Amino acid sequence: MIIKGNTPVAMLLYLAGGFMALLAISFLLVLPTRQDAEGLRRQIAETEARIEEAKLLDPLYAQLTALQKAREELALPPVPPLEGLAGEVGGIAPELEQVSRRAGMKLVSATPSPASLEGGSDLLLVELVIEGDYPALRELLLGLLEIPYLQAVSSLQIREIIGGREYTLQLLLKLGK
Repeated sequence: MIIKGNTPVAMLLYLAGGFMALLAISFLLVLPTRQDAEGLRRQIAETEARIEEAKLLDPLYAQLTALQKAREELALPPVPPLEGLAGEVGGIAPELEQVSRRAGMKLVSATPSPASLEGGSDLLLVELVIEGDYPALRELLLGLLEIPYLQAVSSLQIREIIGGREYTLQLLLKLGK
């Protein structure tokens, strides 16, 4: 079969060939460009998310920096450490019991965190469980402030129980190593 010039079959073959060439060009040129554009859109979205996060955290960072500068200007003395693990960790519970008794509360337990004992850190996390009335909580917190090696009260949870409330506090104590 010989195809000559302008016959309908020849025109159809030219059209099909042209269509195939267009598809090949679009796959070779347009598709990679579209994938690059998608990658750029993803990067723009991630960058915008980081910018929003920075906008939220920038005021907090400024406050923390100002607080640090104020502490340095006041020249607050460093927190004295609790000397030695062996002898002094055992003396924490009686001292905490005295503080709670002075506040009119009952110490249920004072448990040091095993992870903080073996972690190599200079801070010891102690969980206190204390029972008592809500007005006595203020006296307890003021009494805890008198403990010289107390670094921070990291959390406080209040739970209703029969006959009052139960308080779970997590204290960070400075260890001398």
